[in-house]
Amino acid sequence: MGLAKRGGARAGGGRPSPWRHHPTRTIRIPQLFEAILLEIAQNLDQSSEDDLVINLKTLAITKQTKKEQLNLLKIPIYKHSSAKVVRLEDLANALQALLQQ
Repeated sequence: MGLAKRGGARAGGGRPSPWRHHPTRTIRIPQLFEAILLEIAQNLDQSSEDDLVINLKTLAITKQTKKEQLNLLKIPIYKHSSAKVVRLEDLANALQALLQQ
């Protein structure tokens, strides 16, 4: 009688991992941080283009999908009482131009 070809480890056997990024690792962390760290890890694993913003006081996680930078090079800088200053009108105009893009 031959040996049965059942059981044992097989390539591709078992449930697929829910994580997109492999390999995974088990870590020990305080239980207090378990839920928030797991949520952060899952958000990072699911989206590669989003930035996560984490409020450390409330532990709320929000995604910032579009990142724009305000170009301050075109805003004139003036001197007033030996300090460098910018006019609020110039800054507001630059911000409005960014929002209209």
